Amino acid sequence: MSRHDNRSGVETGEATVEEKTREIAFSQVPLSKPSQSTQSGFTIIESLLAMMIVTILLVGISPLLVLSTASRVQARRIDLATQAARSYVDALRANAILPPGRDNADFTAADLGVPAPPNIPNQVRNPRTCLDKNLQPLVPCSNPAFVIQAFRDPLPNGGTDTDFDGTTQTEAQQQGYCLGLRVYRGDAFGGGNAPSEIKPLPSMFTETANTKEYPLVVMTTQIINRTSFEQYQNRFPDDDGDPTTPRKGSSCQ
Repeated sequence: MSRHDNRSGVETGEATVEEKTREIAFSQVPLSKPSQSTQSGFTIIESLLAMMIVTILLVGISPLLVLSTASRVQARRIDLATQAARSYVDALRANAILPPGRDNADFTAADLGVPAPPNIPNQVRNPRTCLDKNLQPLVPCSNPAFVIQAFRDPLPNGGTDTDFDGTTQTEAQQQGYCLGLRVYRGDAFGGGNAPSEIKPLPSMFTETANTKEYPLVVMTTQIINRTSFEQYQNRFPDDDGDPTTPRKGSSCQ
């Protein structure tokens, strides 16, 4: 019995030693700490400062954006007005429409309900051509995007009809004439008023408030449907350097 007890005591002692060894080893193992983020969040003050900086930048850039947009819109409007004027001239040269005169009653001041724009020297009529944003004619004239004012000078050979300059539209087609065009914005005729300016703005960037009072395009050109030498003599002005020139016309200005 004594031997058995001694063995049990030894085994118990060995078990105790093993348990203590495990406890010591476990205690020596370093416990992993929870990972901490290396980046901290923005504070309220930093967020407010960022918002202030963005606001200042927007306030500084906004006028430039508005100015750039306005200049692009105006440039596009002038481009369309130029196309409208050239199309009108091409139609006159092709005899697709009659020259400005008494019989062009489709487009008159009464269609717009306002007086005609100011006249230029020697002009005969103020017929109007109303166009939409696609440059298509509007008959009757209702909310036009563009309004063309066409006029011509008296013919040097006169005429047999009792028109304003004594010249019929047919004779104008035969003899040729000096054509003038002004293209206005359609809203320039709103409120029962007519535009008061006859020359375009010198610059897109202007301090003038009523920019729509100015024509977008002003154009003058010679309309000569016949190419005879006599027609050129009648239409083109005299040459100051050659007093013997047979020209009878005047400069188209």
